[in-house]
Amino acid sequence: MRDALQAEAATRYLKVRPRLLGEKLLELVGRVPSPAARERAGAVAQAAVPGFTVINRLLVEGQDVPRGPAPLRTGD
Repeated sequence: MRDALQAEAATRYLKVRPRLLGEKLLELVGRVPSPAARERAGAVAQAAVPGFTVINRLLVEGQDVPRGPAPLRTGD
């Protein structure tokens, strides 16, 4: 799935982290610059893992979260 995101020009530089939540259940987390980028990343991920349910939890900067770098997480 990561290879599919890297192969596509529209999703290559997005900060997307796929997380396997269970059998055939994949979650996308991270921040993207636009709603179109969010939708495209979800579509690419779904096409890369047919038969999986993809939960798209990507946050759009300026809409879901403020623009700028993500805050540092402690404990990681």
